[in-house]
Amino acid sequence: MGCGHCRWFALQLQPSGRFLTQHEVDTIRLPAARAVDRNPSAVNPEADSERVRIDKWLWAARFFKTRSAAAQAVDGGKVKLGDERVKPARVLRIGDRLAIRIGAFEWLVTVRALSDRRGPAPMARELYEEDEQSRGLRIAAVGRLRAGFEPEPEHGGRPEKKQRRDLRRVRGY
Repeated sequence: MGCGHCRWFALQLQPSGRFLTQHEVDTIRLPAARAVDRNPSAVNPEADSERVRIDKWLWAARFFKTRSAAAQAVDGGKVKLGDERVKPARVLRIGDRLAIRIGAFEWLVTVRALSDRRGPAPMARELYEEDEQSRGLRIAAVGRLRAGFEPEPEHGGRPEKKQRRDLRRVRGY
């Protein structure tokens, strides 16, 4: 008859002529093969990670916010594999050494794992290993920037009448 706390739903008619309760429907196990058929990498998770483009990996490792920004950086020579420039479609391998320059900072990393999916930051940090020398130089650069940072004095906008006269006098008008 079904359990007392379940309402009767007309979800599936049984050969006996009665309908299943929601509880009975929830306990039915569907075959997992359907999900595997739609996603072939679910069978072999290594299939996607054997061949990863460098721009996808940089995006997955969270060096860049978008994949197009990663591709532009690679095209612009900001990312080097070994000591040579590469194209965004270059296939990355475990053990490759990358030099990544973003603004005033440079990372020297070794690829430890391959992924083309962007995940949380702790998982992204496991994709690479940064050299100690690189980390030290980057931390020193941050310290120099923070210590020497002074806001630029404000110009005050458009010159006033006296300032304009002084400028004319200097320029010889």
